[in-house]
Amino acid sequence: MCISNKFCNENLNVLFDILESDKIHPALKLNVCVAFGDLVNRFPNTLQTQISKYFNCLKSSDIQVVRHAMIVISHLVLNDMLKLKGEIVEICMLLESEDQRLKDLVNLFFFELNKKGTNVIYNVIPKALAKLNNEYKHLDYNKFQNIMKNLIKYVEKDKQTELLIDKLFNKLKSSNDVNEWRNTTFCLSLLNYTEKSVNKLLELYQNLKEKIDDELVFENFQAIFIKFRKNSGNVNKENLEELERKFFAGEKFGNIIAKKERKNNNINRNKIGSKRTHSNMVTNSQKLNQKMKNKKKEVNNINSNSQDDENESFEEEEELSNHVIQVNRNNNIQTRRNLRSQRNNTQKNYQESNEDEEEYYDSD
Repeated sequence: MCISNKFCNENLNVLFDILESDKIHPALKLNVCVAFGDLVNRFPNTLQTQISKYFNCLKSSDIQVVRHAMIVISHLVLNDMLKLKGEIVEICMLLESEDQRLKDLVNLFFFELNKKGTNVIYNVIPKALAKLNNEYKHLDYNKFQNIMKNLIKYVEKDKQTELLIDKLFNKLKSSNDVNEWRNTTFCLSLLNYTEKSVNKLLELYQNLKEKIDDELVFENFQAIFIKFRKNSGNVNKENLEELERKFFAGEKFGNIIAKKERKNNNINRNKIGSKRTHSNMVTNSQKLNQKMKNKKKEVNNINSNSQDDENESFEEEEELSNHVIQVNRNNNIQTRRNLRSQRNNTQKNYQESNEDEEEYYDSD
């Protein structure tokens, strides 16, 4: 395929079938991923029209295939062999992956891409937003926010910001889809504003007032007005007050923010109250447990004391018994001694008597 452009064009779908099939061994898919980069280098015009199919590899269930595809795409884009359009959305989606190595690859790619030129990412933001609005309508709103935050953070120059604000406001003006209103106003809330942007908003108010009825759109405009307030040194105060009167039905934006803060404070107070209630419950439970422990200790002490008393009583009885035994033993010894002494005396008396008798008979 690297030799003949015609053969490559005729059989290119075979490669995409291999990449999309679940029956093909992952090792073969990895080889095809790498080979695709060589084909793009050899026949860029032929492969450019089919590049969207290759980006489907980033949605593969095999994390190894996704990593290899991301490495190949990074190589092609950073070496100017491939131009990104709306496909950058698929790359941003990878930032929601659980694989840390893959997220590191994506962050490194955006960092290097931004170093190539400050307009590179800025140029693809409108196309990325259009793709999200059309092909990812059911995407979770939090994921959408993360994707756009990761793209818009690379818009750094004031001129780029002003041009992007103009493009987004014009898009919002012509849109009839509520989901697009929400997405576009969220992107606008991430940007910084100048006097020119305020004037643009004043011009488009008639086209925007019906869109403010949506809750999320209204919240995004509140965030935009907060940006106006932060950059009040670059914004005409009269124009800002006029905008506030129009957008908030005559009520000053400061009052809107104050109400919101009071609402948040009430929510925080309720949270604190619930935390205190929980804390009191925990404290009471701890006190009850402590009381139970003390009671148990008292019972153990009583049992220990009674056991000690029993042991002392037993020791006293044993000591008394030993004393009695010793006294009896001593008495027995003394008795035996007395008997022995009596016996000796008896024997002595008997001998003396015999001697007297002998003397008597001798005298006769």
